Amino acid sequence: MMPVMLSRLSGQEEDLRAFSFVNTGTPSFSSNSESGTMEYVQRIYSRLTQAPGNKNLPVPRLEISKVKHRAAYVSYSKTLIVIEEEAIQACRRFGDAAVAFLLGHELTHYYEEHGWRDEFARRYPDLGINQRKQMVSQDNKIQWETQADYSGGFRVYLAGYGFFHRGDELLDEIYRVYGLPESIPGYPTLSERKELTRSSTKRIEKLVDALEMANLLTVTGAFKEANAFYDYVLKEYQSPELLNNRGVALVLEVLHNFPANHLKYVLPIQIQMGNRPVHFNTRNALDAIPGQQELLQALEYFDQAINLDKNYTPAFLNKACVYALLRDSRRARFIADVEAREKAGNNAKTLTDIEVLLAIIEASAGEYDSARGKLQAEVAKEAAWRRST
Repeated sequence: MMPVMLSRLSGQEEDLRAFSFVNTGTPSFSSNSESGTMEYVQRIYSRLTQAPGNKNLPVPRLEISKVKHRAAYVSYSKTLIVIEEEAIQACRRFGDAAVAFLLGHELTHYYEEHGWRDEFARRYPDLGINQRKQMVSQDNKIQWETQADYSGGFRVYLAGYGFFHRGDELLDEIYRVYGLPESIPGYPTLSERKELTRSSTKRIEKLVDALEMANLLTVTGAFKEANAFYDYVLKEYQSPELLNNRGVALVLEVLHNFPANHLKYVLPIQIQMGNRPVHFNTRNALDAIPGQQELLQALEYFDQAINLDKNYTPAFLNKACVYALLRDSRRARFIADVEAREKAGNNAKTLTDIEVLLAIIEASAGEYDSARGKLQAEVAKEAAWRRST
């Protein structure tokens, strides 16, 4: 977490680009790794890295260390997150969410690239001393730690571990296990860190309430109100899934206001609920474009989602749906048939949605036989799947 003084570990210089949770000075070594520890922590870590969040960097490798030295840290140059066995045992008395909290904290440091200023200052000592101090000031460190607690804690919730509210108690336990004093040079005091964690916990609780309200309003058809809550969440936390949902809510708000005589087809719009995208059934038309400005704005949200995760399939599919609504069949076909299909891989649900959308596009262009053929093929696949199960 905090930048640490360089030291020697097993005869090798420690990674320059590392943020650690604690620094006890001289490392010691624990014995007898608990059976199944790696599998246990890896399971939690996998859920965290798959949860909604920034995915514009490679997922760092995970390593468990017997060294009792820094609790947990992220190494930027090695694309690695390390958590120590002693820290794992300290967390486990608080449940799986505590292990997730510690890992989520380090993931935030990694994805937000908090280490680059410290690295830059260390590698260029000819910078003026005031410049170097400004780049890695105590205020910056406190800001990074607060963000890591806040965004990391929200990622824990999004990964399905619930709202973890015992971060201050966890800090007490880790400081006890590692024998750390209240005050460590270059760090906030323990009391300050606990206060930062409590403050972050209150903010996470508000963020969780806002997200749950946004999703509830979306599924109940109150799209305009849902967008206000999504906006609140996105000011604090950006992810492909949340940006996608914000765009979907905009599209659905437009479609909700379509005249009744235009309601002809059901577009396969996907919204993220929990850890999987789901189909939002809404009848739509392709022969009118009310709310064009809102649809164009929705495209921007889908593009932002893709910028954070180039493999986030629902955003590609939803983009194709919007271009179909805008009567740009050429772009809609390409995005659905090429880009979305490539990202879908073997996901049968999304592949079916792609075929349905292509059939709707063809039907809207008067190519009824081709559209009918695509839909009949999908019905046959569904029937065959049901017989096999």
